[in-house]
Amino acid sequence: MSYSILHISDLHYSKKNAEQRNFLVNKFFGDLRSTIDSQGKPNAIVFSGDIVNDPDEEDVYLYAIDNFLEKLFEISGVSASSLVLCPGNHDISRSALKAHQPVFDALRKNMGDSNVIEKYYQDKALTGYAQDLGKRFFELCEYLDLKWDNPFFRISKVGELQFVATNSAFSCSLEGSLQDRGKLIYPLGALEDAVSKLDGGRSFALVNHFPLTDFEEGNFRLVEPRVRSTTRFVFFGHVHNANPMAQRSADSEVVYLQSGALFARSDYFKGYSYTSIDGDHSFSLYRSYYDQRAVFDVATNVAKEGIFYPRPADKAFWFQQSKKYTAEDLYKHLEGLVKDHYFSNLNLAMLGMELHQSYVFPTFGEVDLSKSADGGQPSEQHRGEGDVKDVDDHFCCHFTDETGATSFLLYLAMEYSASCRKVRTPRIPIYVDIRGTKGYPAIVLSMLKAGMPQVEHPVFGWSARSGDQPYIILVDNFDPAAADHRRWLAEAYRLVPKARFVICAKAPFAMHGSKVKAKIDLPFGHRSWVLYPFDRSEVRALVRKFPLPENLDRDVIVEEIRFKFKTIGIPLTGPIICMYLTVLREKRKYAPINAAAVIENFVEQSLGKGLSTIVYQDDFDYTEQLTILCYCAEAYVIRNIECAEYSELYALIQEYYRHRGMKRDAQAIVNHFIDKTIFENYGNNIYFRYRVVFSYLIARRMGEEPQFKSFILHEDRVHDFISELDMYTGIHRGDVATVEAIEKLHDSLTGDIEGEFGRYVDRRSVSKIKLPKASKMEEFVEAMQDSIDEQHSPEQRDAEVEPSIEKPSQFVQRFKRPDEQDLLIRWAKLTACYSVTLKNSDRLNVVQKRAHLTKILNRWGMLTGLCFKVVSLLLENGKVKIGGFEMNFGAGKIKDPKMVRLIVANVPQIVSQYTRMYVASGKLEEIYRTVELDDFPEFLRVAGMTDLRMNEFIGEISRYHKRYRSNPTMLESLMWKMRDSFLRFGLDKVFVQPMRQQIAEFGADILGKKGADRDRHVADTIQRLGEQRLTMKLRRNEE
Repeated sequence: MSYSILHISDLHYSKKNAEQRNFLVNKFFGDLRSTIDSQGKPNAIVFSGDIVNDPDEEDVYLYAIDNFLEKLFEISGVSASSLVLCPGNHDISRSALKAHQPVFDALRKNMGDSNVIEKYYQDKALTGYAQDLGKRFFELCEYLDLKWDNPFFRISKVGELQFVATNSAFSCSLEGSLQDRGKLIYPLGALEDAVSKLDGGRSFALVNHFPLTDFEEGNFRLVEPRVRSTTRFVFFGHVHNANPMAQRSADSEVVYLQSGALFARSDYFKGYSYTSIDGDHSFSLYRSYYDQRAVFDVATNVAKEGIFYPRPADKAFWFQQSKKYTAEDLYKHLEGLVKDHYFSNLNLAMLGMELHQSYVFPTFGEVDLSKSADGGQPSEQHRGEGDVKDVDDHFCCHFTDETGATSFLLYLAMEYSASCRKVRTPRIPIYVDIRGTKGYPAIVLSMLKAGMPQVEHPVFGWSARSGDQPYIILVDNFDPAAADHRRWLAEAYRLVPKARFVICAKAPFAMHGSKVKAKIDLPFGHRSWVLYPFDRSEVRALVRKFPLPENLDRDVIVEEIRFKFKTIGIPLTGPIICMYLTVLREKRKYAPINAAAVIENFVEQSLGKGLSTIVYQDDFDYTEQLTILCYCAEAYVIRNIECAEYSELYALIQEYYRHRGMKRDAQAIVNHFIDKTIFENYGNNIYFRYRVVFSYLIARRMGEEPQFKSFILHEDRVHDFISELDMYTGIHRGDVATVEAIEKLHDSLTGDIEGEFGRYVDRRSVSKIKLPKASKMEEFVEAMQDSIDEQHSPEQRDAEVEPSIEKPSQFVQRFKRPDEQDLLIRWAKLTACYSVTLKNSDRLNVVQKRAHLTKILNRWGMLTGLCFKVVSLLLENGKVKIGGFEMNFGAGKIKDPKMVRLIVANVPQIVSQYTRMYVASGKLEEIYRTVELDDFPEFLRVAGMTDLRMNEFIGEISRYHKRYRSNPTMLESLMWKMRDSFLRFGLDKVFVQPMRQQIAEFGADILGKKGADRDRHVADTIQRLGEQRLTMKLRRNEE
């Protein structure tokens, strides 16, 4: 087989002068990518010492791992297990050397006496000395699972290659390299011990930091012949002056290869080498760093054209082995036969849509240990389609089920064929699904060949390309916990080590999401990505591509999916969003999401309602499955647990059937629900896979068991069941008693809030709240007005609502209730509970509904006023104390008055998003129009009508304006709300002129304009907005 080895040395890593060091390292990584593009990925990395500059520097090896080695593994595709390390003189602790000065003196005194040195080694007199001097280095190796059992050597095996890494650095001094030349030693006995452990008594390469010529003369005469007779290559570093050579004798030939340094000193040769071996033939490609140009380039200062051939025969061999095809040949193959294969056979998505045209590429998170945030926490970088195509690294992408792993891989296969000229390294895509497979060599080979388009092609078939392997292996359904899957991957990598691997690994859904780098044992270095939920722009892209009826308002659908899915726990993934869009397409009409109805459809589909599932003694139908699931959900709630051990759940189900005089196989039931993706088994703990399904089952159980319903409605816990109450009252719309019970609890808690917060929630006090002052108010108001224009594209509006830096969090779900919550949080949550019960109730008459809605909006208004005042004080003063509550902003007050005003003025519209979700409904439209309110409650009423575009909402805005013309706080709050509503839902053309009029008048009154000056300002604003709209329209037409 053929092999490639990357050789580096003398990094001298230190946290000191990091900027200068990182500059060279980053240049190295950039050049290494280019080298890999042309030469393929290496099978091993040889690092011949001086990893750090001073091992006594605190945590320096850990920093070297995070800032260099991790990146090296990702780019090279080499795992730590294929790294061959030896210590250099800079990996030796100077403080330890000083502490062991007598031992060092004895070594130097007897360095010319081989018998004494040999006795020291055999008696283990040097063992503790060598271990102490290289303690930090050996700790690094153990951390990387490269433990040295003997401090003088380590045997490493990479595939069929055997390496002997040696430690001659133990004999160096405090005086430095110049003083050590000709005085270093290495015990011959250590070398003999190493050789005795080699298969066949011969290594592929010896790795040492120093050139053998730095050894004491007598020691050199003993060690060098033994090296020459037992190895083929010697890799070393240290002198920073690459001079590769081949040394031949009558019975042996050894190639000596030295790497340059990766240490930013202008008087050093800086560079690295890349050695390719095929049978008896080899060549080494050298790359040098040129200080004046600040680039890595062909190392003409090492060898002609930067390539060292040990023999003329090697040069002739590699010339014959050059590729038999051009880059254009590969492009045409990919754009022709390979593209036809994937587009003809695998380009189907839901409802017959083509995958390649309808696919929306998701966002991934990648933990970057080298860019840690403040406080030492790892940072998380957002990754997308370009990040996959712009590099040639191995990737392990963590997907949960039903999140689109297969579509992701097939899309990549189609992109690597149809758009091959746009990827960094064009490769032939091979898609393989390894579910249920074994890791036997014959099976792996068969699967790879079966997944390869045009496997018998004379130029690009499997046999023709066995040497360079220009493949990208797309591995679906990899289970990190399955030994067969790990064996399959190891064998695949052994067969095609030069291929690129992109793996979709199964990740537990219930436990998904943390800013910790996911570690999976793969046979190669790789980058680890975790799937993010869709953000607003990705939801919009999918909604736009989905074939929906024209009468549906896509802006409303995007907002409903983005906000409601997230709030009630429906995962924002492509497949699940498509399920919902499919329902809309079939119904051909839109109604706000009824959480219970959506989840009921999902559960029915998962459990196969209408099908008779005969897997036990008799039928285990949908009704029985749902009943036992509800029973389990009740047990989880009462115990307040997020999971149960497998044995606990088994016993729970057994007890359920025993109590009913029935016999069922509890183990089969648990496994059945795992297969149906209702449960998830993670570490032998059973979770409900989806929080929203868990909530639905709780809501169902409340309707079945009055005692459990009473448990939920208890005053100490009801506030933690907002989604469950939303679903319960969505199923049981006639349950007036529940509305009244929650109203009573809420009235009592509101009294406590009024007692605690006093004037901060008093309506008369709140109505007098004023916004913080800001300079250049005309510019401030103009900027707000300008953002409300229907000529803004949906993408521009999405960017305003949800900036790209504010990606949604990962799929984090919470099943366990908090043990304690303060008064204010319980009250806010209970307000939401009260809201959803009213929204879903059908049995209340108009008078009752109006009374409840009045009370609910007044309570939300109290919360708005409290938040408004608290946020204002926090931003202005850095801290605030209200009643028994003390809040600290942490960073002191914000000094920019404009920023303070912007944040505070947006508080009411943020609260209005929650009132829209929890209480606003088309069924309450008539009540919304007639209920009488003041101040912030009135703001929330008009805001809800604006968001839902209820009849006469423009008229309500106008009446609100007239009522609060002299109150800039109330005007600016609604103006920000109009902006938010426009950005989220767009603006129909019929409302453009009246909305523009309102915007102009709001702005004039916020600025305090009067009389003719006010009229002039309104007219000028309308004209300016009209001209701006025309300019934007012309610009879009030009584009």
